[in-house]
Amino acid sequence: MRRSRNDTLQYIYSLSRQYEKQGLQVKSVNMPLRDYAQFAVMKFMLYLADSNRNIKDYEVEIINN
Repeated sequence: MRRSRNDTLQYIYSLSRQYEKQGLQVKSVNMPLRDYAQFAVMKFMLYLADSNRNIKDYEVEIINN
């Protein structure tokens, strides 16, 4: 089953909440796990967009959404 981008992000955030409740944290940063997950997803999306060394306007729009 293929998930939409928003469904995937919501799934990641729900996992983050569950892990935070269990006390899991990223020790190298001082931010909630959900924020770190969001940051990591954004970095990955930027990495993909820049893979051809040219980020298009529509790619920026997708990342911003």
